[in-house]
Amino acid sequence: MIQNGPHLLDRIPPDLRHLPSVLIYMVGLSSGFALGMVTLLVPLYILHLGYDAAAVGLVVSSQSIFQVPLRFMAGALSDRFGERSVLWLSFSFLALGGAGMMLSTSLWVIFPLQIIIGIARSIYWTPSQSYASRSYGANPGIAIGRQVSFEAMGQMSGAAAAGFAVVAFGYSTAFGIGAWLAVAGAVVVTLMPRLARKEAPRTIRASLAPIPGLLRNRTLHLAGVIAFVSATAISLQGSVYPVFLKEVGYDEAGIGVLRAVNSVGTMVVAFIFGVIVANFGQRRLMGFSLALIGGLVVLSTLTAETLWVSILVFLVMGIIYANLRSLYPTMGAQNSSPEQRGMAISVVGMYWGVAQLIIPVTFGFIAKYLGAAESLWIAAGLFIILSLLTPLLFHLLGPQPPASSAEPAGEA
Repeated sequence: MIQNGPHLLDRIPPDLRHLPSVLIYMVGLSSGFALGMVTLLVPLYILHLGYDAAAVGLVVSSQSIFQVPLRFMAGALSDRFGERSVLWLSFSFLALGGAGMMLSTSLWVIFPLQIIIGIARSIYWTPSQSYASRSYGANPGIAIGRQVSFEAMGQMSGAAAAGFAVVAFGYSTAFGIGAWLAVAGAVVVTLMPRLARKEAPRTIRASLAPIPGLLRNRTLHLAGVIAFVSATAISLQGSVYPVFLKEVGYDEAGIGVLRAVNSVGTMVVAFIFGVIVANFGQRRLMGFSLALIGGLVVLSTLTAETLWVSILVFLVMGIIYANLRSLYPTMGAQNSSPEQRGMAISVVGMYWGVAQLIIPVTFGFIAKYLGAAESLWIAAGLFIILSLLTPLLFHLLGPQPPASSAEPAGEA
């Protein structure tokens, strides 16, 4: 037994034996749990108050009003002061927004609280992805994929907990649980060690200085397109899908289960994302994932009345979504230096922010006037069209492989 001890330890992936990586994974778990609860509760609560799909879309979109400028500010602050300070602010805003929701019954109060929650989300992704990529510099794709997996694990638990908490205790208590989970995340952030940088910028202005050069990096914009479609998929989950599932006859617990099942697929695939992208390549992974998501969105509307089929569809949808969700920050990390990592991920993330701003409100109004299922069909068509355009996008914006190398090697 003694001889086998070190041998068994060697089987644990290196990043899971590295304290900074393990802690950022725990931060992802905490964030996913808290956000999984709050983001599911908000649209359901608005429907509970008697508002329609358009109102849901407006409220969900409102959290992204400041997301694009805050992405850049989060990147600048992360590169200047370190990721931990920004992460602590993110969890603080999330706790404040969740606590405020406990007492709100008016849409005009929910709007500013949703903006506060949006600030938390806006400044979370950049420092968390930057810290993950730097915590395991040998392979940032593995660390980012693993972090996404832990976030999905939290979202799975949070979504399921949110649905059952509403049924058992009501909306106020459910929002309160989400707020306390955000406080727990802030505690984990305080335990994270600071990661050294070779040439950390000395001022905020210096942190912002790389933006023009990064905006000229074509591959970052390709990663941004992937971020946009990833955000579109998750925006539909948080806006149109609750309306559609309510229309079909699901209650809060049932919707929470389907949202949780979706995160199960994301959790499993993101954990092994490094292996997947190495075998498929980035271009094929993007094209196939978009086509499959489009098909699955249509299938989800045709099979929604059968619970076990819906569970299977949402599970597979989460598996496919995880590839896109892990791909865009990995491409951002691969095409930037560690000293500019936060700002590079902010450039990519602005596409995510734009999608979070326009997709819920746009498809919310489509759902109001054409129907929730019809709005999902339109979104599915857009996913499929973009999948067909993937080769062209990689030709125009993607990294160019060496002339003598094969396509998969150039994409990996």
